[in-house]
Amino acid sequence: MSRNTIPFFCVLFLLFFAYTLFAQDFSQLALTPPMGWNSWNYFGCNVSESLIKQIADAMASSGMKEAGYQYIVIDDCWQTSRDDSGYIVADPVRFPSGIKALADYVHSLGLKFGLYSCAGTKTCAGRPGSKGYEYKDAQRYAEWGVDYLKYDWCYTEGQNSRTSYQLMRNALEAAGRPIVFSICEWGSTQPWLWARGIGHLWRTTGDIQPTWESIMHILDLQVGLEKYAGPGGWNDPDMLEVGNGQLTYGENRAHFSLWCLLSAPLMAGNDLRNMRPDVLEILTNREVIAVNQDSLGIQGSKIRDDGDYEVWAKLLKDSSYAIILLNRSTKAKEISVNWKEIGFPQESFFRVRDLWKKEDQGYFQGFYSASVPSHDVVMVRVWPVSLCSEVPQIDWITPEDSTRYTFPAHIELRVQSTQGKGNILQVAFFANGENIGIDETPLDGWSLLWNPEKPGVYQVVACAKDNSGISVTSKSISLYLSPSSGPFLGYPISLPGRIEAENYDGGGEGVGYHDTDAQNRGGWYRWDGVDIELTEDETPGYCVSDLESGEWLNYTVHVSESEAYDLSVRTTSSVRSGKYHIELDGVNLTGSQTVPYTGSQANWTTVKSMGLSLPEGIHTLRFYIESGGFELNFLDFAYALKALPSPWQHQDIGSPSVKGDAGIRKETFVIQASGRDIWDTRDAFHFVYQQGSGDLEIQAKVLSLTKTDPWAKAGVMIRNTLDANSEHAMMVVTAEQGLAFQRRIAQGGTSFHTPGKSTGAPYWVKLVRRKNNFSAYESADGVVWNRVGAENIVMNDPVYVGLVVTAHHDGAICEAYFEKVSMTLLSTAPSSETDVPVEFKLGQNYLNPFNPDTTIEYEIPQSTEVLIRIYNLSGQEIVTLVHEKSPPGHYKIQWDGKDALGREVSSGVYVFQLKAGEFQSSRKLLFLK
Repeated sequence: MSRNTIPFFCVLFLLFFAYTLFAQDFSQLALTPPMGWNSWNYFGCNVSESLIKQIADAMASSGMKEAGYQYIVIDDCWQTSRDDSGYIVADPVRFPSGIKALADYVHSLGLKFGLYSCAGTKTCAGRPGSKGYEYKDAQRYAEWGVDYLKYDWCYTEGQNSRTSYQLMRNALEAAGRPIVFSICEWGSTQPWLWARGIGHLWRTTGDIQPTWESIMHILDLQVGLEKYAGPGGWNDPDMLEVGNGQLTYGENRAHFSLWCLLSAPLMAGNDLRNMRPDVLEILTNREVIAVNQDSLGIQGSKIRDDGDYEVWAKLLKDSSYAIILLNRSTKAKEISVNWKEIGFPQESFFRVRDLWKKEDQGYFQGFYSASVPSHDVVMVRVWPVSLCSEVPQIDWITPEDSTRYTFPAHIELRVQSTQGKGNILQVAFFANGENIGIDETPLDGWSLLWNPEKPGVYQVVACAKDNSGISVTSKSISLYLSPSSGPFLGYPISLPGRIEAENYDGGGEGVGYHDTDAQNRGGWYRWDGVDIELTEDETPGYCVSDLESGEWLNYTVHVSESEAYDLSVRTTSSVRSGKYHIELDGVNLTGSQTVPYTGSQANWTTVKSMGLSLPEGIHTLRFYIESGGFELNFLDFAYALKALPSPWQHQDIGSPSVKGDAGIRKETFVIQASGRDIWDTRDAFHFVYQQGSGDLEIQAKVLSLTKTDPWAKAGVMIRNTLDANSEHAMMVVTAEQGLAFQRRIAQGGTSFHTPGKSTGAPYWVKLVRRKNNFSAYESADGVVWNRVGAENIVMNDPVYVGLVVTAHHDGAICEAYFEKVSMTLLSTAPSSETDVPVEFKLGQNYLNPFNPDTTIEYEIPQSTEVLIRIYNLSGQEIVTLVHEKSPPGHYKIQWDGKDALGREVSSGVYVFQLKAGEFQSSRKLLFLK
């Protein structure tokens, strides 16, 4: 053996040992979702050494550290360049002591330190990215003492996401320091399928915004991802917006509760130095945080969806459940959870604790119900318990199960109890989950006189609560209320609109319907001779089944105006001979229509009848079965689709395998399109356009978009030619991937992508052309616009300007609806030097004489971060109006006189302040109501 052999094997051993140590450390990181703070949501690019120290001090002193928060993460804009050796350089002005000294300071407080970079050539803010420098960057992070890396996905054209993130993971491994690796890829390539073992958390969506719509949109996209989360790897629905924007207390609480139930990383994104007490209370609620940090690591899931009312649940390590009752509507609502929905027998008892009230609610049998405010939640933790046999028992005196009534009805509900150890304090009655009344003064039992508001089938239970905190429920009884005649819902069904098949008129056989046998073979919803079942269509609900030849259903309808209407009838059929027609006041509207064979009750299809003329007023519509064997879900009436008005034209671009179409319904543009995509070097989509020359803009509100693919697109476009490989710029909404500014800058060249920020409806999009400069904007209201990006693209006049839709699924048809479509020729060119402000300027506000709003004008001469806040005369912050990076220009912003919680402020004098880069200016503001 040579003398040099031993050192060589020693080196190999040390390398192996270091690799093994890192692998062990890496797998032991993020065993529960990471908790900390990130700078981007509130400060954007306005980061500095001083700010980060203040934030760290605030986390350490406010109680957040004790609540479990530990990571202080600087997002984009901390870096400026690379040195001669290729190592990343921090901004020496903003971080004069250097990153290592800052990390040491954070560590001295018992906290951990994180940084941001990007897998592309640049970061999203245009700073140096890590592509080609992964190992140098990872080495530098380890030397600085970084504990957490957020790794973004901008400027990555042509890169493979899994390969790029694996490369940085390998570089972190080689650097030898345990670093939590946050994959910020926006969910575009479904990282939940491949990111475990590469990173510790992975983004599932585009950027969050501090709006209720954005939070709810992102929440919806988490459904179905539960199985991919667990210790060491978490779905990341983006950072918290608690305390930002104009979110109300209830919206902040709902946001935090849901992220905790989702086992999401809890990365605060507000200004920790100036938190309101209610924001700090939310962020540090340890009982709610315990749900998030539960070591079992199960992600909560939605167990019931009743439209705007949802129930979510999460199993915890001690066999308890965290449950959220979510109210997405604009009114308070009684919402309940049934123990059967979490897998327990109906008669089970659970101990219930309200995690926001921090109070035990007692022991509940069968279900738990609570009134949930608008845009808010009730969050409880429940434990299954075994109680002694001496608990109260509630039995019905009247009415009997399956009693039938004619609407309107006055129904006496009465129960009696067999006393347990305690004394019953009250009995609450529930109908279909709604609390309809309480009796606290028993007289021959507990009773309630109930006047139902409308006909229907009601499941009624009584819930008794005794003085020992035990709540027990009676058995459920079914009560049937049928209208004597006329509309089943008590009022005519409005057209245009949807007629649910099961809501045929009252009056029974020969009046509301005709059925060839008296038996109800479905047994759902109504109890007469019509066969009603649960539908297996995409939307939960009921359908009328077993339709036979000669049967019919009547519906009283109110046609809002004399117009032409298009009708869509939703059917499924196991036979090939089904036929029907539709009559209005005895006149055949549609002629005989054939029902397509679908082969299975799970397969539904739509039969269309176009251009039906309906007169205004109240009418009887009859659905007549000529040849049976099919099922009926609903009838949809919409204003008829008419030809586009001049000068709009439309055609397929590229070669979609299914021909697209377009028209206008009232003032709404409707586009149907197939096509592979608008991306890469060639496009396939449907284009509604007109020609224009010079400086111009196109804007529209995207109302809806069929999800034929997560990347189905609808938006506005300016295009050089109608060739499939033409240069273009477009601002689009995607079905599940947020908004995006996409463009092809050269004919036949590759495409480029810049993500927008908005993630919730409504979606307003705009493109502005100034010579060869194209700017893309997004807006929540069509008034205040946020620029997403800009690009120089050479196009020759005239250009093609209009609306685009692609299914991103050749062979499928995607339908999109647009409102407020306008193309405007611009008479001036703000790109000229005379139109760009030469200095920062904050104008005086002016009042709106018709509404309690005030308008603020300001000018900025260069691209910079802009922050506008309102203060009262005591110096307390009322609300943040603007916090974004803006290009140079003249701006107007409106304030509606509400604070950050959405509460109206009183009339009086306030101060509004503009910060733009190093510029700062304040003015007094007179607000009148």
